[in-house]
Amino acid sequence: LRPTMDTNAENYINDQNVETNWVMLAVKHAETYDKLRAAIKDTSKLSLTKIDDSIYTHFRKEFPDFNVTEVDEEAMKTEAGKAKWRAFCNAYENVLKEFNTGTLIRVKESEPFGETNSFLGVRMQFYAIEIARIREASK
Repeated sequence: LRPTMDTNAENYINDQNVETNWVMLAVKHAETYDKLRAAIKDTSKLSLTKIDDSIYTHFRKEFPDFNVTEVDEEAMKTEAGKAKWRAFCNAYENVLKEFNTGTLIRVKESEPFGETNSFLGVRMQFYAIEIARIREASK
């Protein structure tokens, strides 16, 4: 079951079942990604989407100074941060199917997902940050 959201925010009602499903899907995605990273010896070869190159280029154009080594969740969630991320993510609305699915994002690159090393974001933020981590770790 994939939770869906009405595009009109006024019609959205906080439904505990939807929120629970989002969290369950986000945790499952995080577990799968951690297993994938652990199974691949050379993560510089890891590809998350068919368009990793363009995501990375777009991300670094829009967020040239974004620290992917240790993500500043608070800066991402300011009004200005949310507006900038919203514009970035929405550019992929008709490109990637689950661009706005709730997803856990690791704070520290050097640590696996965990209670103190993750927060809830959207899949496009996850892709941008993790693709940058993969690309920049190999430099």
